[in-house]
This record gives sequence, C-alpha cells and structure tokens, in this order.
Amino acid sequence: MTTAGRTERAAAAVVRAGEHLPSDWEPVRRLLLRAEGVAFSTIEGLQAPLEEVAAVELGRQEGEAATWVADNLAVVAEALAEAADRAALDRRPCTAGTSG
Repeated sequence: MTTAGRTERAAAAVVRAGEHLPSDWEPVRRLLLRAEGVAFSTIEGLQAPLEEVAAVELGRQEGEAATWVADNLAVVAEALAEAADRAALDRRPCTAGTSG
C-alpha cells in the first residue's frame, strides 16, 4: 500500500472514531486537527508562531511561514472532510443492477 493510501486509511479511521465521540468533544477534535497540521508543517521544516498562523487564517496578517502552516492546516481539514464523505458513501447500500 502506498503512503497516500495509508494516510487516507488513517484519516478515515480517525473520522470513524470521531463519529462515536459525544458532540461536546468537538473542541478536542479541533485541537487535535490543529496539532496534526502544525506537526506536519514542522516535519516539512516550517515553523511559525501559532498567533501568526491564526492571524493568517483570519486574513489579518501575511507571512510566508505562517501562510504555509495555515495552508497545511486547511489541507488536513479538507482531507478529513473528504474521508468522511467517502466513508458516508461506503455505508450506502449498493443498488446497481437492481430494479425499483
């Protein structure tokens, strides 16, 4: 299995696990998502103060490193949303080839 495939599989597992958490765990989910994005950025050699990253996300500041980190956070969020969509599709019953 490719790295991308393993990553998608892991993201889908996180989404499935999240479906079993109470809704009041949403702040924890968001913090974990941000921690993942910041860790990924650090692996890429990108570091920026979190205050600057938040300012970039709000459109109040520009900075090369902070912009890259903010973009990484957006990519992680998008990947998880896409994995959730795929997981929802995987749970639908297959009706191909049936009538009615």
